[in-house]
Amino acid sequence: MVTLKKLWHICLDIYRRLDSDNITSALIVLVVLIILIIIPTFLSGKYHEPDFLDNILGEANGMVLDLLIFGVFVTWLSSKRETKRQVLHYKDEIDDFRNWPDQTAARRIRGNIRRLNKLGVHKMDLHECYLVDANLADINLKGSDIWGANLSGCDLDSAEMQRCDLWKTNLTKTILQGADFTEAKLNDANLTGSNLSGVILKGANLTNTNFQDANLNNAILDDANLTGVEGLEPIQLSKVKSLNNILLDEKLLIKARQHNQKL
Repeated sequence: MVTLKKLWHICLDIYRRLDSDNITSALIVLVVLIILIIIPTFLSGKYHEPDFLDNILGEANGMVLDLLIFGVFVTWLSSKRETKRQVLHYKDEIDDFRNWPDQTAARRIRGNIRRLNKLGVHKMDLHECYLVDANLADINLKGSDIWGANLSGCDLDSAEMQRCDLWKTNLTKTILQGADFTEAKLNDANLTGSNLSGVILKGANLTNTNFQDANLNNAILDDANLTGVEGLEPIQLSKVKSLNNILLDEKLLIKARQHNQKL
């Protein structure tokens, strides 16, 4: 004979199984439905009635369609939630390694930047991050905050850097070949010894930027502001592709055009 105490323990055991194992939960629910609905209906002889079977098939088709639509929606919602969770995790990890001047930090931040790009995220907060010698070729960082970061020796070949804030960023000896810095803020940045061959700097703010020994071959400087630049020689400027409507010291511009009449 089943006592009340024993029945209580059986119920607790079932609850624990339901709470810990989703597959077990589903099977228990299925068994209960079979016992409460399927078996009594079969014993009553309803399954031998044509109208009853037609109704069942109609309801079954409707249920399958509902489950399909609901399943697709739930899967999409779950995917969006997981993507949002991953984005938050990668951004938090970047924040954890901020201001840590070490190659381990550089590798971890670089990896998170790549992962965020794969998830369709390009606007990031990378201010004061240490990314020395990091390979960020072809990266998309449009609209990102990178001010005060150390990108010395970094590879940013063909990177998308439009409208980025790179105020006081260390870009010494970086590879910026073919990168797009349209309307970017590079004021007070250090570009000493960097390769800016073919770089696009349309409308960029380059006030007080250091261009010492920088390679500007075929660079596009249209509408850029170069007032107060340091280390920029006429010979460097003469090798750019175009510099229409730039703001620059008139004497420096005249000397550059003496080297290259096409400017």
